[in-house]
Amino acid sequence: MYQEAGKIETDKQSRVKELEKRTAAEKTLEAAELYLKENARDEWLISGLAGVEEQFGSLLAKQQELTQKETDLKKADTAVTDATKKLETAAKQCSLKK
Repeated sequence: MYQEAGKIETDKQSRVKELEKRTAAEKTLEAAELYLKENARDEWLISGLAGVEEQFGSLLAKQQELTQKETDLKKADTAVTDATKKLETAAKQCSLKK
């Protein structure tokens, strides 16, 4: 009889501990659900960030393209300047030969 009473007491204590664990788990779950509810509007940040990254990549590619075109334009200006100088030199030599 004492063994059965001890087992019943042990079972009651185990049940109380399990009930406390369950209560704590329910509170944790409620806190998590409240957090998700309060921060649901931030969910779009994931897709928004992907969109921003895509736009940034596009802008970076356009900047590189623009830089290349500016370099090409400078080269073309230099070529025109050199050609103009050569033309002036050739025109002077032609004038002198006449």
